[in-house]
Amino acid sequence: GGRNVRQVEGNDQPFCHRWRQGAGRSYHWSVSGTDSRVEIRRRRGRKAASRGMIAEARAAAALEADGWAIWARRARTAAGEIDLIAEKEGLLAFVEVKARPGLAEAAAALSLRQRVRLLKAAEIVLAAHPEWGHRGVRFDVIVVDRTGSVRRIKDAFRQE
Repeated sequence: GGRNVRQVEGNDQPFCHRWRQGAGRSYHWSVSGTDSRVEIRRRRGRKAASRGMIAEARAAAALEADGWAIWARRARTAAGEIDLIAEKEGLLAFVEVKARPGLAEAAAALSLRQRVRLLKAAEIVLAAHPEWGHRGVRFDVIVVDRTGSVRRIKDAFRQE
């Protein structure tokens, strides 16, 4: 598609627009140089993903400092992703990491839908690795606040 660049009055950045072919083979108007709602959502998503990765790294470090071995980070299954899988003395922990401004908000952030997804994902992992967790399995939630404080909620929920 073509590209047209012109200066917008009162703005140092060029205003760019172009026709682009979308996934459905139709053309749509694409604007850059301005903050479209889609771009704002993408930027917000990238920031959240970055914060999540930092929180997962802190959570993993806290577990390792407590004697846990990290067996998997961001384990993907057909049912969804498990943030961390850790083991200590035969006890296997599937860990969901939540990063929020405060610890209370982070602790309340695990919805029923997320718990169900985590349970299904854990079943898939255990089916693939039946030797894991010979002394038991539990589901922990690690919450990380904006200051980097880490708290672990051991055995946060169980399969009902």
